[in-house]
Amino acid sequence: MMKKLGLALAITFGCLWPAAPLVLAQTAVPEPAVPGLAEAKAAQAAAPSSALDSALFYQLLMGEITTQDGEPAAGFALMLDAARKTNDAQLYQRATDIALQSRSGDAALQAAGAWQQAQPASREANRYVLQILIALNRIADTAAPLKTEIELAPDVERAAVLTAGAAGLRPRH
Repeated sequence: MMKKLGLALAITFGCLWPAAPLVLAQTAVPEPAVPGLAEAKAAQAAAPSSALDSALFYQLLMGEITTQDGEPAAGFALMLDAARKTNDAQLYQRATDIALQSRSGDAALQAAGAWQQAQPASREANRYVLQILIALNRIADTAAPLKTEIELAPDVERAAVLTAGAAGLRPRH
């Protein structure tokens, strides 16, 4: 009889053992009451997700380090590549600023143009393109950015944009 009971227990235990993780997974374990835990979870859920992964972080870090080490062309290339990957306006602006600081007008125009192409509704990108073209004395190329600036300006600012544009185009004596 003891042998039969032992055998029955062994069979029962052997059959139930594989199901134990399923049973345990279905049982709800109450979370410990930690002050502020609910608020922290709500803040984490509401926080915007970031495209900054380890590879992008490393690329941005290398871009800044190479720029600071006197190689702005390499820093510019890394920053512009990161901007294109993420479509982030701040990274486009940083790439443009790196090029401007290194007095590379063509590279600055390239970065601002990429920014404007990636984000056509960005007035800031359009302004950068317009200002760089004027700084490079490429006045003939400013018609499209001027038109875009007028189109993107809110109705209340449109008259001011037109006046500022006309004042900037008058010949100076």
